Amino acid sequence: MKNSVLNYGFICLLSAVFYSCQKLAKVKLDAASQAYVIEGVITDQPSDCKVFISQTKAFGDNNAFIGISGATVTIENKGLVVPLQEVKKGVYSTNAITGLSGQTYKLNVNIEGHLFTASSTMPKAVAPEKIYAEKENIGKNKFITVVYQDPPETDNYYRWVQYVNQKKELTIFVANDEFNNGTRASNVLNFRNDISPDLKVGDTVRIDMLSIDAAVYKYWASLRQTGSGSGVSASPSNPVSNIQGGCLGYFSAHTLRKSDPLIIK
Repeated sequence: MKNSVLNYGFICLLSAVFYSCQKLAKVKLDAASQAYVIEGVITDQPSDCKVFISQTKAFGDNNAFIGISGATVTIENKGLVVPLQEVKKGVYSTNAITGLSGQTYKLNVNIEGHLFTASSTMPKAVAPEKIYAEKENIGKNKFITVVYQDPPETDNYYRWVQYVNQKKELTIFVANDEFNNGTRASNVLNFRNDISPDLKVGDTVRIDMLSIDAAVYKYWASLRQTGSGSGVSASPSNPVSNIQGGCLGYFSAHTLRKSDPLIIK
């Protein structure tokens, strides 16, 4: 299995898409340049379709979210077009659609005449069978291991999101099944915690497991490689986007499965 891990700053959204949509976003990096950032998801859970729209700031600035109001945002599936409503500045949401594995969803965004589109196909759900904590071989830090059954019939791509005491930990964890297709697999979530330097006795940990498609995997893996740590600041190398139209960000149709909480002992 190939694993990718990165500590990154604020990314607007939690945590899909055709290879033909993939491209490297071209953004000038002078201090005055700005680009739109679109980060959208639809999952197989009810009331979990959201799109965050913001703008980049100069590289090195603080990464507070600068929401963009007034956009027209829709999700399409099999001829059904569902509008998203702006629930607060730069955040668009709908309860009218829930994703299904195997279905393809198209995101359409219009910002003052600038058109952006992306497509994503939701993979089959894979759930964590169990999680446990153990110390690293060198040092005393504890890390979480996720155990799961990888499906044999397709290429699979995963992202994990770790919550410590109900707070989202910002390390990027992604992997594919290149070396463990169809096996009972485990993945160690190595991190240098942005919440604390270690998991402590009494901490409560939960893991969200996302089954993502190849293009979204490439987005998160390339974000790791940039080393920039932020989805909202222009950086020396922008992550691979699956959105057409010349913006940063991604659109992901993914499944979501949550582990049972684990209390660190």
